[in-house]
Amino acid sequence: MIKLDAIELPDNLFWINEFDYAPVQQTQQRTLDGNVLIYYAGLTKGRPIYLQSTSDACWVSKATLDALQGKANEPGLIMTLQMRNINYSVMFKHDEAPALAAVPVVSRPNPELDDYFMITLKLTEV
Repeated sequence: MIKLDAIELPDNLFWINEFDYAPVQQTQQRTLDGNVLIYYAGLTKGRPIYLQSTSDACWVSKATLDALQGKANEPGLIMTLQMRNINYSVMFKHDEAPALAAVPVVSRPNPELDDYFMITLKLTEV
């Protein structure tokens, strides 16, 4: 099961950027005498975590989507993401808007609370 604070999410949401993160940052600079200076550091926070539905799986109800939207609308909110028996401290990644995107599975002019949506959550570890 995946939970964002108390909001239960489908346990098979895809972590689409799980292997795109490198926990080491490095820069290089050439000196005037031809040597190279290498600066590096291990990163402890800031890992992006993008969770996504697919067209045939991992849908959420409008009620769940409304709860997620409420969280996304709180500036600076730090939440606990429980996933794969690990707890992550996260916040919505608003610098890559939209931090929460949703597309209805079946488009209706007035969605009901039990209608389903495909979602993309953009979070960052803090």
